[in-house]
Amino acid sequence: MKYTFKCYNSIEEANITKETLIAYSKNKNERVMFQNDIEYFGFQSQEGLLEGRPLVCVLYKDNSPVMFSLGVVHKDEVSPSITYLKLKFINFKKKCYQVFQYGVFHLEDTIELSDIFIKMLLSNINKYNVDYVFFDLIRKGTALSDCILKIKNPLIRDFAPNNEKHFMLKVPESLAEFLASKDKQRRSKFNRIIRKIESEYKGNCQVKIFTEEKDVEQFFRDAESVAQKSQLRAINVGFKSTKTELTKKKWLAKKGYLRSYILYLNGLPVCFMEGINYKRHYFGENTGYDMEYEDLRIGTYLKLKLVEDISQTKCADFIDFGFGADIWKKRFSSKLYEEMRIKLYVPKFSNLVFSTTITFFAYLNRWSRKLLRKLKLYKNVRKYFRSIFAMKVKNAHG
Repeated sequence: MKYTFKCYNSIEEANITKETLIAYSKNKNERVMFQNDIEYFGFQSQEGLLEGRPLVCVLYKDNSPVMFSLGVVHKDEVSPSITYLKLKFINFKKKCYQVFQYGVFHLEDTIELSDIFIKMLLSNINKYNVDYVFFDLIRKGTALSDCILKIKNPLIRDFAPNNEKHFMLKVPESLAEFLASKDKQRRSKFNRIIRKIESEYKGNCQVKIFTEEKDVEQFFRDAESVAQKSQLRAINVGFKSTKTELTKKKWLAKKGYLRSYILYLNGLPVCFMEGINYKRHYFGENTGYDMEYEDLRIGTYLKLKLVEDISQTKCADFIDFGFGADIWKKRFSSKLYEEMRIKLYVPKFSNLVFSTTITFFAYLNRWSRKLLRKLKLYKNVRKYFRSIFAMKVKNAHG
């Protein structure tokens, strides 16, 4: 039995077909993401839409591929942070091989195979002058995650991986069934939000669903107008209307994968959910709402309408609310998965200061959160920063 390892700059070079990806996916205990669709990956590569140089790494056993990863190599500027404050005076310029979310595929989910893959990946990635490999998302409890967590070499190991909670909802038969699954208090709050908005804006409350290529530009215009007034824009995250993203969404719409929502009140866009429906899994990519309407809970209203639409149309089996411990995700979900984002440092002494600094601030953030929770100040601190971001948005829009 002989193992070999090769790196390619395109799917065509690696000779990986969509059929191969489907076969590999059946052996995964993780959800297949639309980012890993072979056609989508190839389209982005050809159009130069990937944020970096495409890289496909393949492990062969007796000349047959048994494990591979999809991702990009890009230059990265990394600064540590304390809570919401990024320490820009500490800046590392590094080269990263970023493996897409769930972007590792295998025929055998074994520790032995994962161990060989990781060792040969780190050995071969040197030719690209990469400083670290970043697994954007892998599910805990898989052979790959177990193998990475057991690495002892301090020059390679990530001592502070980011643990993520991933919330999903198994699509109910109807919105009524979804509401019936909640306790009396939560069900009453959801119904009250629906009644208040629909009575206050009677005849002037509309949820529009965007699925076709010709509608993408309107969605981007209206979603951008909302995003500019959302608190996420104040911290420079979330939805952004760019030419690159517009091109990607038009391709996805053409393939029938786009499904996005906007809530209009009195004809004005006030809340949106950008989403992709891929292989009967609906993934909510970005969401945002106009802070002026915050008291109406328009974000909750739109999510309830999303659940209602998907349960009526039966277009998906699961709704994926994404990652993070946001309270609303927990309230809307029926399933929780434990996942992580983790780095592997290429073993070289020039990485020591980088890995040590990132690890130190990661632990500092965790300890500070624990201390604030112990002192029962965590919610107040979050509320304080939230008020600052809200004020930034209000000032930006008069």
